[in-house]
Amino acid sequence: MGHLRHDQERAVSHVLKCLERRRVTVLRAPTGFGKTLTGIEIARRWGESTVVAVRTRNQLSRYVEDMVLFYNDVPRILLNRLLTCFKYGSNCKSCLFNNVLDKKVIISNRLFDPYSRDVLYFFRSRGACLYRSFTSIDSNLTVCTYPFIIHSRLRRRIGSPSLLIIDEAHNIENITSIVIDVNRVLRLLSMFLDVVKRRRIRDSMVLHCMNNVMTYIRSVKNLDHVREILTCLETVFSRLFSDSSPPLELAELFVEVCSCFETVLEMGLDYITYDNNMLMFRTLDLEMIGRFLEQFDRVVLMSATLPDRWFLRQVWGIDDVEVIDVDYRYDNISISIIPDVTSRFSRRSVEMYRSTAAILDRIVSRADKNVLIFFPSYEYLRNTARHMRTRIEQVSDIGEAVKLAREGKHVYADVIGGRLSEGIELVDRVRRTLLVSDLTVVGIPYPKYDEYMRRLLKRLEDRGIRPEVYLIEKAWTGVRQAIGRACRLGYSGHVRIWLLDERYRSEIWLRKIYTLSRDVRIVPACSIIGLS
Repeated sequence: MGHLRHDQERAVSHVLKCLERRRVTVLRAPTGFGKTLTGIEIARRWGESTVVAVRTRNQLSRYVEDMVLFYNDVPRILLNRLLTCFKYGSNCKSCLFNNVLDKKVIISNRLFDPYSRDVLYFFRSRGACLYRSFTSIDSNLTVCTYPFIIHSRLRRRIGSPSLLIIDEAHNIENITSIVIDVNRVLRLLSMFLDVVKRRRIRDSMVLHCMNNVMTYIRSVKNLDHVREILTCLETVFSRLFSDSSPPLELAELFVEVCSCFETVLEMGLDYITYDNNMLMFRTLDLEMIGRFLEQFDRVVLMSATLPDRWFLRQVWGIDDVEVIDVDYRYDNISISIIPDVTSRFSRRSVEMYRSTAAILDRIVSRADKNVLIFFPSYEYLRNTARHMRTRIEQVSDIGEAVKLAREGKHVYADVIGGRLSEGIELVDRVRRTLLVSDLTVVGIPYPKYDEYMRRLLKRLEDRGIRPEVYLIEKAWTGVRQAIGRACRLGYSGHVRIWLLDERYRSEIWLRKIYTLSRDVRIVPACSIIGLS
């Protein structure tokens, strides 16, 4: 295919061959390799129904863009109706925007991002429904976000695909946790109550079930409580609307809430915590990931930072798997380890934050372009920022961050795993140049060591897996994802990577760091300004 480079063509062929003999194939390729285009080509050559699941809306729009630019075609897209329907909550039959635009209009006008305000306006100006237009496209390739493969009710909308491709698959561990906003549940109960009052319904079972939900929702202790809540919600809904249609907004919220509870029961997420009006359901059994993937006939996991085959099999329980590695080192980066500071909890102090801030100020002062700074936690970010002379910007809108990066030098800060560390490209795709000259990772982003993590590590240890193996792998994934925001294969420009923690000079970390670049050095903080 003329659209693919030689290394991409080789990767596509290798993946297709692996799919003939393995149920799960892993493609580990560097940031900038072109995994989006590679995924599209895998789907096209597979020839049968294929679903690509992405983590963010920004990644979803990339699939539309590459499909249009390289194949003059548009994939079917499953959208969040709440964010794309102009008259959300109204009856479709009475909506002014009931027209559907076809592929030709989408292609000719380059309507890449379904969530963009400009695209929304384009559809509305033509009396068209963006939601129905993208979901009704006839294509073997469907693109959706993770909830459509995780939540049981939403999963019905993807049918039974012959192939599932999960992009940025290092996030797959997120399927072992479901977060439910209690305020959403209370909102649903309030809407039920409005119906009861408006229609003067006198059904003691309805009121009894609503009271049960109110009783359990803030004190869920086990899956029996979850089952009771779900049963009560379904009972209320069926009794209220046995002879009438529910308002669309209420129906959508009911499906959203029930889908979360159903998924919790389906996956057996029995580690339950409640904090700040959020119910979090997790599991200590990470082998659930392997069992989850067994629901699909064939699976391709794509990411630059997936663990090795041993970890996939022993920790995540994915047995029938083959890993394809695209060997690479970035030739346009240099890595400097500064051992003068650390994010160890035992060493954190005002003096440590001041030292870190002074180093960051020096790095920013000598930067030629934009600077990215990643912290292990928001607490560390805040404590360090208050001692910095440099004005740093925290990202609230990714699109605005990219726009500002093209206009001049800015300093962006975020935490590992935050908005800025995934799904954003600070590059000029037209000129094929990098927009970042310096990227700093402050500390080592080990997972938060709370009661859940303590018990999870104990479970892994009981299975013969050393806890430090899991912790280091999780931290290394975060570091590589952060570095990938500024480093792209095939783009001009040089990026200086700064790793600020004494632990990076240990043998285990140096082995990992050298897989990214041969230009690795350990330097004292006082010599930064003198570096060329």
